[in-house]
Amino acid sequence: MKTSVFFLTCSFAMVFMLLIGGTLQAQNLLDAAVLSRMPNRWDVTECCGWSGVWQRRSNTNVFDATWRHTNGTTASDVLEFIQYNSSTREVIIRRASLNGQYKAIYDGTQKTLTGGTATWYPAGATWSARAAAEIPDEKGKVTLPRR
Repeated sequence: MKTSVFFLTCSFAMVFMLLIGGTLQAQNLLDAAVLSRMPNRWDVTECCGWSGVWQRRSNTNVFDATWRHTNGTTASDVLEFIQYNSSTREVIIRRASLNGQYKAIYDGTQKTLTGGTATWYPAGATWSARAAAEIPDEKGKVTLPRR
């Protein structure tokens, strides 16, 4: 009898832990799904005279980013969309070369990122982005030969 009670207690505890863990994991998967469905290309307006384009690498949350300053200076970098919080709609984007992060609020209906901040920005400076038109594949349509 003691063995049965111990087994049931352990089984209940394991199921409870799986349910709790499963709920947390499911939320993380949901948030990851939102990240993967975000637009592939963003037109970005940053602080201090910079504007740019962030283009997603196929099937990833990694973006190749290019910027131009109003004085003509250009820059490029790689960004990674690393986190989305469905409660607050906040997105966190890593910019490893600057050892920093962007944060902004994602509007899935309007396809915008607004109220953005960055760890390297001066106090009070902000950025925003909107989904840009997709660029068609440069290679064109693939036609397979018929046999």
